[in-house]
Amino acid sequence: MLSYNDHALEHPEYMEKLESYTEADKARLVSEEYGPHLPGLGSNPMSKIFVLEKI
Repeated sequence: MLSYNDHALEHPEYMEKLESYTEADKARLVSEEYGPHLPGLGSNPMSKIFVLEKI
């Protein structure tokens, strides 16, 4: 499991690296969800959480 906050998502190389693992069949993307990074805090940045399974 890993997460990229909005700041990381602004840099395409992070998603490119993740995609390189799934495209090379090193990992399978089980799920992803976009939502608040730390729910309950005032001005809260968002993040995308990924669940991967090693192949």
